[in-house]
Amino acid sequence: MSDDHLTLERRVTVRIRDGLHARPAAQFVKRARGYAAELWLDHGGRSASAKNAVKLMLLAVKENAEIVLRAEGADAAAALDELTRFLETEDEGTASPLAAAASHDAAPPGDKGTTAPLATAARRGIGASPGVALGPAFRYFPETLEPPHHHVPDAARPAEAARYAAAAERAAAALGQCAALAPESDDAPIGGIAAALVEIVRDADLDAAIRLRIAEGMDAVTAVLDAGGELAATFAGLSDAYMQARAEDVLSVSRAIALACLGRQDPSIATIAEGAIIIADELTAWDLARAPGARIGGIVCARGAATAHAAIIARTRGFPPSSALPGWNRWRMAR
Repeated sequence: MSDDHLTLERRVTVRIRDGLHARPAAQFVKRARGYAAELWLDHGGRSASAKNAVKLMLLAVKENAEIVLRAEGADAAAALDELTRFLETEDEGTASPLAAAASHDAAPPGDKGTTAPLATAARRGIGASPGVALGPAFRYFPETLEPPHHHVPDAARPAEAARYAAAAERAAAALGQCAALAPESDDAPIGGIAAALVEIVRDADLDAAIRLRIAEGMDAVTAVLDAGGELAATFAGLSDAYMQARAEDVLSVSRAIALACLGRQDPSIATIAEGAIIIADELTAWDLARAPGARIGGIVCARGAATAHAAIIARTRGFPPSSALPGWNRWRMAR
């Protein structure tokens, strides 16, 4: 048997902090795609292509997990060597998202000073990072996007599929630009998160699910939202809190593609005043990756988690986010 058809296996202990979450998964896939060999990662009785970031994330590989790498092809040995080094290097995933999310609980006061105890009438939310912000409100409440549920006749379905494909390309291009313009390198938090979102846009299984729906007569917008919702539900059903938060990423990507199908986009945060505090139902990584971080003073949201990519971007850019604020309807209606 030639070397091209030999399957090599290697058992590896994953040392990446918090495991193979979104950003290191995107980095891992980028390396795997540099080889011609077929590559798989086995964990917990399941297997995923090492060249598919979404499938890898769904394996929910945690720090110190035992996995098996498999490779078949002429450069299989070289691929296993590089991917093993990646998985065995503790800081390959950049700073731990979970540790960063929790660090504010024990962090000593910094240059921003300490804060006085909140008055009884003050609203307490869930802080995602330390800090104090005071500034004008910037209300950010994009329109609700409902699937139109239009039936597409047979003759129009190829054009509908092309409409979806063009929208997905525009979404991927926008995110690719965010990664390129991130203040850090593309392996650092903001660029890495944008790269992970691109992987969702370009996921082969999500693409196939959308195209199947269109081929069966569903309009492109409904197909994108329906298939994206199905994938988001899969992430939400995982036991790992960080991976559950990736459901928000899938929904935000699906929304962006659906809006592109309609020739629309969400309102921009680019017009925010210096030091303003964003008030929103929820902010996504898609929103903040394209926002002028230097002008944002803080964030207050009705929903969100410290493990959400939006919270991670906020911490990276140095402004404090807070979520799950009680009495939210009063804040939402304030002018």
